[in-house]
Amino acid sequence: MSIRRSIYIFAGYMAGLPVLLLLVCLAAPQPDQAQAAARAEQTPKQVLVILASDSRMPWYEIVAQTISDTFRATPKPFTIALHLEYAGLDRNFNEPYTQRLRDLYQNKYAGKRIDLVIAAADMSLKFLLKYRESLFAGVPIVYIVEPEMAAKVRALPNMTGIVGTARIKDNLELALKLHPDTKHVAVVSGASDYDHFYETKAREIFINYEDRLDFIYLSGLPSDELLAKLGKLPPKTIAFYTLITRDGAGLNIIPRAELPLLTRTTKAPVYGLWDTLLGSGIIGGYLSSAELAGTEAARLGLRILSGETAGSIPCVKGCYAYMFDWRQMRKWGLDKSDLPPGSIVRYEEFSFWDLYKWRLILFAFLLVVAVVGYIKVRTRAYEKRLKEKERIQKHLERQVEERTAGLQAANTELARLSNIDGLTSLYNRRFLDAKLEDEWKRHLRSGSPLSMLLCDLDYFKQFNDNYGHQAGDNCLVAVAQAIKKVLKRPSDIGARYGGEEFALLLINTDLDGALKIARDIQEAIHDLAIPHEASRVAPLVTISIGVVSMIPQRQGEADALVLLADQALYQSKHGGRNRIEMIDPRSQG
Repeated sequence: MSIRRSIYIFAGYMAGLPVLLLLVCLAAPQPDQAQAAARAEQTPKQVLVILASDSRMPWYEIVAQTISDTFRATPKPFTIALHLEYAGLDRNFNEPYTQRLRDLYQNKYAGKRIDLVIAAADMSLKFLLKYRESLFAGVPIVYIVEPEMAAKVRALPNMTGIVGTARIKDNLELALKLHPDTKHVAVVSGASDYDHFYETKAREIFINYEDRLDFIYLSGLPSDELLAKLGKLPPKTIAFYTLITRDGAGLNIIPRAELPLLTRTTKAPVYGLWDTLLGSGIIGGYLSSAELAGTEAARLGLRILSGETAGSIPCVKGCYAYMFDWRQMRKWGLDKSDLPPGSIVRYEEFSFWDLYKWRLILFAFLLVVAVVGYIKVRTRAYEKRLKEKERIQKHLERQVEERTAGLQAANTELARLSNIDGLTSLYNRRFLDAKLEDEWKRHLRSGSPLSMLLCDLDYFKQFNDNYGHQAGDNCLVAVAQAIKKVLKRPSDIGARYGGEEFALLLINTDLDGALKIARDIQEAIHDLAIPHEASRVAPLVTISIGVVSMIPQRQGEADALVLLADQALYQSKHGGRNRIEMIDPRSQG
């Protein structure tokens, strides 16, 4: 190629370069447009879940968790920002409360465009219907409600959900099949409106069985009276637990926390309606499943967020499963073959042989080989050992003495360490539980009062998130030292109960004395002046305390003291935290 032609080609390329660059610039998206498109793709879908109760109710906790898990595990072309609101509507559905809640949500979500609302339970949906236009106008709703509530909203637009109720009849029929000689049915229910709702449903169904069964209604009783009646049920009785969220004395109840005491008291098998109660003493049944309900609600929500219209999606008819507690089945002589097909059996325990059969066989084989080899070696060395017998005997005796002394010292230290919390140097929960049983028996004989304090540092998770876990550990150590200083008597027990919870067992101490200790602890924590910017009650670390004092009356009921202290602590936290709440069993009958 000639030099002249090369020059012409190069000039042609250079002349066309500006045109090519212009076309590239015109075809490329402008920066503002590209950034806007990227922001649109990255903007998460805003989903609000309104739960009717507070966060201590296991059913709502599981529904919320499974909704979150399903959203996270399902592949989708968008992200989801999930907002959980524990509204407390099941115990506070009145005009002043709902208006304050509406005002709170208006302020809280004023700057957010909510894409979907999930209403878990009737009260949540009822609240949404009342304030929908002022809070979330036009936003699609997925609900989890009873059939009666679903009938009221069937004609309303932009809604779908899960409609189901407790399978009372199915569970009674199942219980009668598993216990064919049943003559009496004790129906256990509470005193709240929610409890009455399910009791009324049960009565409407059970009336059809009254020609062959005797129904004993234990409804709206104080806890002590209910326990007394459950302990005196006639033979051939089954107990049918509907729901207790408040007892006849007005005490709010967490069913999963209260149910073990009821089932231990009665000599009748207990059946329930909710999967969250499995593991608390009920045999099981055809249970309403919080896990399945949360999963189905999330799936319906994903369909709506993906573009489907809520009103075009059919409702899901309940979420149930046959679920049973293997331990209770064994207690009442039931076998897996007695259960309906497809039943889920939990808490199954296996024998040592079932778990380690092949390992034991291998170990036995190796042991035989080792023994045979050992015998051969011993036989060959027998004569030599006889000559050295006296020397070896003395040496072994000396070693045994040294090792025995060392082992005794190690065992003494191990026994001490096994009762001590490694971080705070307070006693641990295992030691406290054992000590509580001993002191309960001693106070039962002496008739003197026994008191317990349960303490919980306020918003401690936020403390760890804000300052780090090392600072959290330092805080726990400081609090533990403050508690040690308050406990003057060697007989009183201070223990780390778990996480940021502490427990105090006060020997021969009445309610006034226990309250004084509680106030001293609260003052000592305040004097520590540990900063806590993430707290919602004070700029310093604070503590909530539940106090209870009892004179033991019956053998084997030491855990009642813990349950009442836990309820008092719950009242303290529910009442605003940084406070002391006490329960006097004498005032509850």
